[in-house]
Amino acid sequence: MKCYAIEYFIKENEKDEKISEVKLYRANKNGGTFKFASKPIYCNRDKFVEMINSREVFTLTRMVNSGLFSVSSTFNITINNLGYINSKQNSREDFLPYVEFKIK
Repeated sequence: MKCYAIEYFIKENEKDEKISEVKLYRANKNGGTFKFASKPIYCNRDKFVEMINSREVFTLTRMVNSGLFSVSSTFNITINNLGYINSKQNSREDFLPYVEFKIK
């Protein structure tokens, strides 16, 4: 199964309501293991929203130490009623509780 491993969201500054980019990897899941099929991809918000609306499957990845990553179970992401990447339907910010933010 093809999926995308999300490492973190990127914002221009701390107070931004929307992300500007997301760092992710194309990955292949085979049984209980994942293999990265790409170098890091920096995807802008519009492209990421297209991926979400296309029902792409995502997983989380965290660097454990130099070159080693842990990977979570797969999941889908939705856009809320106000157009934000957030599971809370009336929230006015891009936010997923398990995805780290970095400031550009």
